[in-house]
Amino acid sequence: MKHEVTPTNFIEMINVLPELPESVKADILKHHDRFEFIFNNCVSDPRVLKSFYQKFNMFKAAQGVESDSFSGRIESVNGVSSVAMSIEDVSAFVIYIYQMIYLPIREGMAQVEEEAQFNTAPVGRA
Repeated sequence: MKHEVTPTNFIEMINVLPELPESVKADILKHHDRFEFIFNNCVSDPRVLKSFYQKFNMFKAAQGVESDSFSGRIESVNGVSSVAMSIEDVSAFVIYIYQMIYLPIREGMAQVEEEAQFNTAPVGRA
C-alpha cells in the first residue's frame, strides 16, 4: 500500500508535485516566499485560472488526451471562489505560473526587495 504525504504548507506542496522539473522546483524553493505570493494571487484570480485551463486543455487535446470536464471548475461558495484541481493540474499550473508570470517579473521583485532592505529608517523622524 502506497503512503501518500499530505502537504501542510507551500514548501511541502512544491516538494510532492510529481511532474515538476527539478530545476523549476529548486528555483521556486530558493525564493519560495516570492513564488508563494504570486501563486496565491494567481489561484485566487478566476481570470488566471480560466486562461491556464484554456491553454492546458488545448495542450492535452493536441496530445490526444481527453480533458476532464470537472477539472478546473471554478465555483463560488459563500462568496469565496474555489477550484478543484488534480495533482497533475497543480503541477501544470505551477509550471504555467513559473513560466508566464514569475520569470518575467523575478528580476523586478528582487530589485524591490533589495531597495526595501535599505529603507528601514522610521518615517517622519530624523
